[in-house]
Amino acid sequence: AAAGVLVGAAIILVLDVWKVSVRFGGSLQLFALSPRVDLFEVVLACVMVIAVSALASVQPAVRASRMEPIDALRHV
Repeated sequence: AAAGVLVGAAIILVLDVWKVSVRFGGSLQLFALSPRVDLFEVVLACVMVIAVSALASVQPAVRASRMEPIDALRHV
């Protein structure tokens, strides 16, 4: 996940430095893209992913803790 954040941030930095131009509908005007990502947004997204993952793992963990180890492994 950290590698994905770093690669995405690098791509955004490159797009911001190069001011990528695009043509919309074949028009002759060029529009510069200036993507920006705030550090708070990255941290918030990471925290949300970790929280959802932790919540999603609680029910299977509780269920497996009530079984004998060999039975829990058999259901994997």
